Amino acid sequence: MDFLSRELFDWLIIVVIVVGGLLAVRRLRQDFTRPLPPDDDDYHAEYDDADTEEDTRPTRT
Repeated sequence: MDFLSRELFDWLIIVVIVVGGLLAVRRLRQDFTRPLPPDDDDYHAEYDDADTEEDTRPTRT
């Protein structure tokens, strides 16, 4: 293990940090530049069942 000097190990750590940072920046750029889903008013209409809700609370007699 004579080839793994202190300076080489330091450079190896620096290279790993730089590569990780570049990959993180690339991923963030992909996330921020992706197309957004459509902004339709009817998009959530299929989940809105307010007109079909029934009162299921127990009644007191």
